[in-house]
Amino acid sequence: MSKKRIKLIVFLAIILLVAIIFIFVILPRLTGPSQGSVLNPSVVEDAKSKQLAFDFTPKTITGVYVSFTVPSSMQVTPNSKMIGPVIETHNFAYRDVETWNLAITVLSVPSGNLKDDSSYSYRKQHPDVYQESHTIIANQPVTIMADKTSGGFKQVAFLVHGGRVADISLYGDDASGVDKLKTTLMMVITSWQWLLG
Repeated sequence: MSKKRIKLIVFLAIILLVAIIFIFVILPRLTGPSQGSVLNPSVVEDAKSKQLAFDFTPKTITGVYVSFTVPSSMQVTPNSKMIGPVIETHNFAYRDVETWNLAITVLSVPSGNLKDDSSYSYRKQHPDVYQESHTIIANQPVTIMADKTSGGFKQVAFLVHGGRVADISLYGDDASGVDKLKTTLMMVITSWQWLLG
């Protein structure tokens, strides 16, 4: 038998093998009923509710100059380096529609005047962007600056005590609205305690 004839037989055998595989293995999968999985709607809803669950159980944070509580769902994030008049910082985050950021900064302001806090002064100079309001919460005067130009929740609360000022800023959004963010900010302010005089 010549080499040419052997090559032809091998070639035909390979083509026959490919045709058999295609007819008996691949073709039934292509033309047969499709397979999939059906999810139980209650399982899907349960997963969504767990994802949206927010734990408001108070978690106490005690620093050098201040003490306060935050909801347990808020996770501690690295603090930025303290420079200038900043004497204490606390940062927290929570992930929902977007990341919530809770940043607490305590500054030394010897005059005891809120106007000497650059964060407050900047917002005061831009009334087209920030709306100022004043209230008493837990027997302390609180000034709140709300960003009125963007969606979601963007507020900074300012508390003054002697020669110290606290800037409590909370930015974020939530699938169910801003009520959880408002409650979180109020939890921090109502639990606020000044330490060391």
